[in-house]
Amino acid sequence: MFGRITFNPKIMAGRACIGGMRITVSLLVNLVANGMSPEEIVREYPDLKLRTFERPCATLRRWPTRKFTHSRAQRCEASGRTAGSPILSAQSLSAMTSDQTNGRGPGRGTAFGFGLSVVTDPVLAHTPQSAGTFAWGGDYGHAWFVDPAKRLTVIVLTNTAVEGMSGQFPAQIRDAIYAGL
Repeated sequence: MFGRITFNPKIMAGRACIGGMRITVSLLVNLVANGMSPEEIVREYPDLKLRTFERPCATLRRWPTRKFTHSRAQRCEASGRTAGSPILSAQSLSAMTSDQTNGRGPGRGTAFGFGLSVVTDPVLAHTPQSAGTFAWGGDYGHAWFVDPAKRLTVIVLTNTAVEGMSGQFPAQIRDAIYAGL
């Protein structure tokens, strides 16, 4: 599967997709993480071929994760733990937040982890964020990032369609926060 990942700005807004289809890598990772077998996924998405992602799915299933239910969410502490236990294992978090696409991210100095973008080179990315900062945004105006090196989590919520996700506003908020550190 990972050799068939494509990036096209005209397909799913440039998100990592399988073989040019409108099926994102993050969708497949989410389906596997929630217990779907490769056979079930192929039944739901018949354009996919079982051999395309059977081995990667087996790898993903071995990463230990915990189900995150509403009751667990209510018990979350600021430390990212539930009832004293991490929500994700260190191995899962590392896979999510490290370069899974050989430097092919949404911009220079970034890459895609599993489900989000990751800053790999702050100078090339023209950002005050630390290497290892991971982020994502949504079409209806939200953006967020976590900078583990600075122990910083920022969430920007607007109702400004694309501007609030990838326009100047989130970058200005980011820059103001880092200027104040």
